[in-house]
Amino acid sequence: MATATAGPYNGPAVTFNGTVKSMTKKEITIDLDAEQESLTLRRTGKTKFFKNDQEIKAADVAVGTHVTLDATRDGDSKLSALKVMVAPPAAAKTPANP
Repeated sequence: MATATAGPYNGPAVTFNGTVKSMTKKEITIDLDAEQESLTLRRTGKTKFFKNDQEIKAADVAVGTHVTLDATRDGDSKLSALKVMVAPPAAAKTPANP
């Protein structure tokens, strides 16, 4: 049983890059850059949103926004988002468009 001091997370954080497909109070879904698939992660009280290294509200992140997010696995093996960073257009590394 998890305690308040132990925290619900285990294992190292992993980083994903993608575009916000949808967001609710409990989940965030992104279309991954590297693969042709979507990934849904939980939003918890520990999920924080940032733009230009400043914390912002989740409502400030619109569908279609490119993000980089750090996530970790919960005890039930589901992913929870920890830090969601809005990627500035200049920092979004994409191959040259033909």
